[in-house]
Amino acid sequence: MEIESVKSSLREYGVIIVLIIVSVSGYLLFSQNKEDILAYSLDVLGTKLVALIDDEAAKQRVSEAFGRFQEQVLNQEVSAEQVEMIAANVLNLSNAGTRLSPEEAEFVLNMKPESFAATLPAPDLTAPGGVTDPKVPPAPPEAPLFTGRTVQLTRLGENLEAMFEFSDAVQGEAKTATRFIRFGSDEKGIHVVVDPEFEKQFQSGRVIPATRELDRKNLVRWKKELEKDVEKSALIFEKDALILADIQLSVGQSQERSDRIRTLRRIRHLQSLGVIAGVDSAAISLEIAQIVSGVNAELDVVMKDLRGITVVRSDSLSQRRQ
Repeated sequence: MEIESVKSSLREYGVIIVLIIVSVSGYLLFSQNKEDILAYSLDVLGTKLVALIDDEAAKQRVSEAFGRFQEQVLNQEVSAEQVEMIAANVLNLSNAGTRLSPEEAEFVLNMKPESFAATLPAPDLTAPGGVTDPKVPPAPPEAPLFTGRTVQLTRLGENLEAMFEFSDAVQGEAKTATRFIRFGSDEKGIHVVVDPEFEKQFQSGRVIPATRELDRKNLVRWKKELEKDVEKSALIFEKDALILADIQLSVGQSQERSDRIRTLRRIRHLQSLGVIAGVDSAAISLEIAQIVSGVNAELDVVMKDLRGITVVRSDSLSQRRQ
């Protein structure tokens, strides 16, 4: 009896051990599957980013930078929000057929939601009198990693994959179809904004099923006259970029302010191409207005000095003639 009891106990322990092994194996397989989905989606994202660059040497440089970024994502050192914002930006640029310099591509890769302003050079908003405008809002704090809206690795990977498949379906339908969509990212995650006119004009192929699949997953936002809104915003952003380009050529720029102007100009230019900057656009507009005001004040001082010099020289010539 004792032998039978021991055998029975061993069988029970054996079953328990087998269950533990199966559970651990299942967990490891599930974890690996989550990482595989995300890793695949990141591979696609990296390929699309590098495709925006023409120069082969520059492609290698950006590919290496993305490789480091991908490793950080898989190690959960980068927030899901940042990954989704970068993915939305790359998709918008890809759909527009935009070409980027390696510096612009790395700039897009390093953008951070909400906290992006804190990563820029400190603004030089000091007026000629030496007083900083108190209405300028302070830069928000850095966003914590993988907090706020918690997204599992598998969910993040699946959402990115769904967006890439939708983008490919739209581009395969017709290049003009991209006018009716815009990828975005906010506190609820990555999504695509779609003009209702989109479904009316493109009824064939994979577009409609792909759109409805995203809508089923709550990844679609519908907006009428989307194209007009996008064009209007692009004109405003590009106008700001041109203003900043002119200011860069003006006299009396400190290195700090020159760097800040260059950064703001790049942000506005990329925004005009469809990039989500991750900053308060109104705050940037205020900063640009104050920079313009400061430069105009400096130019007024210079002009007054020049007029003063002209008057002195005129008086001197008059005295000599007498």
